[in-house]
Formats: sequence, C-alpha cells, structure tokens
Amino acid sequence: MSTEPNPFSLCGRTILVTGGSSGIGRAVAIGAARMGARIAVLGRTPDKVQETLSLLEGTGHFGHVSDLTEIDGIEGDVQALLDRSGPFAGFVHSAGASDVTLLRDIDMKKAEGQMRLNWLSFMALSQAVCRRGRYAPGLSVVALASISALAGQVGLSAYAGTKGALIASVRSLAAEYAPRGIRFNCISPCRHPHAAGDPSPARRGVVQERGPRENPTGAARPRGRRRPRPVPALRRQPAHYGHEHDCRRRMVALLNS
Repeated sequence: MSTEPNPFSLCGRTILVTGGSSGIGRAVAIGAARMGARIAVLGRTPDKVQETLSLLEGTGHFGHVSDLTEIDGIEGDVQALLDRSGPFAGFVHSAGASDVTLLRDIDMKKAEGQMRLNWLSFMALSQAVCRRGRYAPGLSVVALASISALAGQVGLSAYAGTKGALIASVRSLAAEYAPRGIRFNCISPCRHPHAAGDPSPARRGVVQERGPRENPTGAARPRGRRRPRPVPALRRQPAHYGHEHDCRRRMVALLNS
C-alpha cells in the first residue's frame, strides 16, 4: 500500500465558499470537506447554511450569514470569518442570482441588484481576502461564471452581462496577482440540472412568447456578412456538463492545482 501523500488533499486548508447554502456552492463545500478542507460557508439564509454544515465531513466547519448585495458590509464579514478561521487557502464565489427576462421587461433596480451580487460582491470579497496576512501561500480564487456570458441566450441579457463582467475581471486579476502566487480562475457551466429536459418554466414562457424563428440571431448579423458557424465546443457539449457535481469536481480541482 502506497504511503505517498495524496496530491489532491486539502487537509489543513481553510476554504471560503459563498453561496454555499445551496446548489453548486453546497456541492463544492461538500466536495472540499471530503478532501479534508475546513469550510467557511457564507450564505443568506441561516437554516440553509446550517443544513450545509450538517452535510460536511470532518470537523471545524462554520457558517456566516450575510447579504452580499450590501457591499459596505463585506469587509466586516471577511474580518469576522478570519477571526474564526485564520488565513484562507481558497475562496470560491458561487453566490449569484439569475432572472429570465426580455429586455423590455427588465426591472433596472433588480438588474442592479443582480450585478451587485454576481460581480461587485466578488470584487469586494477578493479585495478583502487578498490583503496581506489574510491568505495562505498559494491562495486559489475560483469564481462561478456562466456560458451565458459567451453565447447569447434569449432573456438572459442582464444576467449574461454580470457574468461577462466577472470573467473579464478574473482574467485581469489573474495577471495582477500572479507575481504574488495567487491564482484566479472561472468555471462557466453551460447546463443546469433542470435543463437536462425541458427548460425552466420562466425561460419556457419567454421563448414561447417570443415565438418560433428560423434564425433567432439573424437580426444581429450585419448584411453582407457570412452566416456565423456554430461553435463546435458548444455544439458537442455533453448534456450532463455543468451539473452541480460536475462543477464541484472542476472547482475543487482548481483549489488544489
């Protein structure tokens, strides 16, 4: 039997997971705990945060309840977490909100809140976590983006904008913090567990109202240009990609690589 250390172990590392009270964030917390990490779960709903904690293997895990749309409170949230955990070895930003709405029906106040949660809270959390003395050597930051930021989808213009901002910021932060040994990465799922069959009721309603069109993106193509070819990577994407456990594997791997 081999006595070599497990290269994928997260033992001795503290991982902060936002949005850890449900969905992909919860799956990441469970996966990282299974690999030996101590998990700090940050979520909005106390009962759901406690439910996640009850599912985690090992000891030393703890939760913190906060509304990340309140940007001014994030510095205090991070300090409260650090008081209990010490420096972070990993930070996973899974908190987010989406809304399937056609442009004419978008509530701009709601869209602003979506931007604050999906992008601005990540920037504020990263700023707070990446201060000297608050992170362990080799800190890994992983953000949950979306394929919606890369491929146009009906009714997701506001949501796609927030995730596009997230991807662009992560690319810049990766270059900015590389000299300090801090890694920034994104995961962009293209499927949701509920999308394996019919689309969600909200999205189904938007598409039905919009009506069938032979070429739904044709209006965006200037005259005289060739018809855009489908992106092979998207066309061949397996149906299961982006499920909670699939994203969990990729995000946990990035914490360790």
